[in-house]
Amino acid sequence: MERILKNLTEGLLTQFKSFILQVNYPELNLNKRLRIDSDSIFISFNYTETLQKYYGIDDRQILYIHGKASSDQQLILGHGIDPINFEEKEAVPPENATDEELEEWRQCMADNYDHSYEMGKQTINKYFTCSFKNTEKVIADSAKFFKNLSNVDEIIIIGHSLSSVDVPYFSFIHSIVSENTEWIATYYQETEREAHHTTLCEIGIKSPKLISVSKLL
Repeated sequence: MERILKNLTEGLLTQFKSFILQVNYPELNLNKRLRIDSDSIFISFNYTETLQKYYGIDDRQILYIHGKASSDQQLILGHGIDPINFEEKEAVPPENATDEELEEWRQCMADNYDHSYEMGKQTINKYFTCSFKNTEKVIADSAKFFKNLSNVDEIIIIGHSLSSVDVPYFSFIHSIVSENTEWIATYYQETEREAHHTTLCEIGIKSPKLISVSKLL
């Protein structure tokens, strides 16, 4: 079980990092590159050097929120379900039970105990703990970078699915920027447009602007 857990956590991260490091950066025509302001600051949700390779962005302008594959950083890869949700309440005997009833309860618990099942359950819980994407810790670790966002007047979200696991980041950013900050999010398919709009509105962003990513070419 421990070996399986290690393969699912450490092994997976090692293989994933190796995969990212094999990414090639082929020549990209200027008309295929997005029009972005090179003086901006960036939060990258992937692990590659796309911003540096194609847009000449300095490393100091980029926060790799989940780590950078070409560095010694520990990559963050996982789910957003707090492991506390998988904890089971400890079984307690019934209230006001007689001594005889308590003995019967203890005997029943002992009869139903399965060591293999319990070990398997512990291993699964360890997996969810090890693969938990702790957004609160990531935000705390990057507090200095986020502090610099307080005066930002425009935020453009490019190519992000706005999945629930990463919503806490956008919610936190919304809490530190001005209410007048303009939010723009891109979408690839028309079906994404409404979903993105709903997500941003639920965060509390007023009148977010949605544009096709092709508009940035």
